[in-house]
Amino acid sequence: MRNSLILIPIILLILVASALYLNDMISSAKRISVNVERMEIAGASFEKVTINVTLCMENPSSYYYSAEEMRYGIYVEDAKVGNGSLNKITIPPESRVCESSLMDLYYSGLGKALANLLYEGKVDLNVNGTMKVNVIFIPVEVKFSERKTIKL
Repeated sequence: MRNSLILIPIILLILVASALYLNDMISSAKRISVNVERMEIAGASFEKVTINVTLCMENPSSYYYSAEEMRYGIYVEDAKVGNGSLNKITIPPESRVCESSLMDLYYSGLGKALANLLYEGKVDLNVNGTMKVNVIFIPVEVKFSERKTIKL
């Protein structure tokens, strides 16, 4: 009986400490920032333009994180013109990691932006996406959004 009275506070203390640690890890994961570092035209044809998108993830915390996937969409004048994704990203503590991927933007979805691209040699794009960061067994969603201009 006496041992039970000693074990109960110890178990409660361990549970509270674990919950606080997990909460700190989750809130730190939400502070990971994702930025569009660079968008460059990698190639073009009569029906599409291929864009090289470089995304950088910055982890200011002292925790190591991994993300199974990151998905993002590219929008021109509120019309979705392309999708991109990155898989299996590792983000060490207090670091900045950059990853690149190629994606195709089809002219049929570009509309007015195609005219700007042809006449002005540039187009403004919005990149919106989410990254699912693994915190122990809990996926934490990190959202990002950025506006970029690409030039021919």
